[in-house]
Amino acid sequence: MKNVFLKGIFILFSCGALLACSAKPTESEIAAPAPPKKNEPTISIESKQLAVEQNAKSVMEIKFNKNKTQLTEENKKNIKALLKEIAANPNAKKIAVVTWADAEYPSEDKKELSDGQKKIAEDRNQVIKSFIEKTLSKKLEIVAYNMAERPTAFNEFIKSPEARIKKSLEVAGIPTTETAAQFPRKASKSIILAITE
Repeated sequence: MKNVFLKGIFILFSCGALLACSAKPTESEIAAPAPPKKNEPTISIESKQLAVEQNAKSVMEIKFNKNKTQLTEENKKNIKALLKEIAANPNAKKIAVVTWADAEYPSEDKKELSDGQKKIAEDRNQVIKSFIEKTLSKKLEIVAYNMAERPTAFNEFIKSPEARIKKSLEVAGIPTTETAAQFPRKASKSIILAITE
């Protein structure tokens, strides 16, 4: 009787062990997701939100070196990849370039940054526009927005594209010059959008 009882317990444990082993996840099931590629540009949630609101199918962010207006080789490579995407999209109608100086967006009280900061943002916009015009295989309207100054009262009143884009980014949570927490930082960055309208 004792042997039958021990055999029953042995069989029960063996079945339990067999079931437990078969229920283990495979290596692919437990493998961590692949980290992003080293030079793959990241896109902030604010940029993604702006892309949705502007009906942009392609969006990217680039970062400039402080006090510099030239595109790095990595920026050029990333913009070329975006332009390849845009060229393949027959619905792309316009490219918007939204560029910051080396300071955050001016607060409602400040209205604009220094002339030097406004010039840096404007020069960066021009460099990006020129690069796109030279590189893109099809002609599209390219509009640039300088984030070193707030839209005028008139632009806000008529809800110009500039005012809508800047308001959208502000609502999304970009910091201003008066924001205590300067996160998520946008200083020295540009957002490039392909708008399909």
